Amino acid sequence: MSLFKSLQHIPGVITIFHLPHNNQSIELLKILNKHQVSSAPISTGKSWLSRIFALNPGQDKDKSTKAIDEILFRDSDGLKVSNDFKNALYYIDIQNKFPTSQQFKLIFDYARKDPENLKAYESVFPKLINKESSGALILPESSILKNLALKPIIEVPKGSFDAPLVVDWSKCKIRNEAKGLEEILEEYKA
Repeated sequence: MSLFKSLQHIPGVITIFHLPHNNQSIELLKILNKHQVSSAPISTGKSWLSRIFALNPGQDKDKSTKAIDEILFRDSDGLKVSNDFKNALYYIDIQNKFPTSQQFKLIFDYARKDPENLKAYESVFPKLINKESSGALILPESSILKNLALKPIIEVPKGSFDAPLVVDWSKCKIRNEAKGLEEILEEYKA
């Protein structure tokens, strides 16, 4: 089997930038959980994929394997979740921090290429919208992004990031409301 062929069967990763006490955020997370198999815990700043491969200095492989199991097989409340990755449609990466600069740039790119993405972007980042006279979006200054990057969502000034936001990295789509998210997830069922 070729590498390309084997990569086609890898489930997508969907990130939700989540506020645990926000009703809309809770609703979106419930929709995501309804159709998927595994979940990553709330991040402490690194994506769950980077935490899987990061060994602490002096940590032996047995302890590392146990740590990976704890990451992969527990949800954000610490409850065991299924480890049946063969049937996963996508994995959920739950974040409680502002996107990294690189994540934000990808989200910004997605917004420029699709009207539904743009609608979500404008709703979630109202104070970060700059447009040229032609109406084209302008990327916020890197100093602004650096100040916001990885800040806990609850500490980000209102209007700079109004979570929740769901990002489907595989399909290059962003949504912040239930109907749009359901449409994205329908593509996984096909």
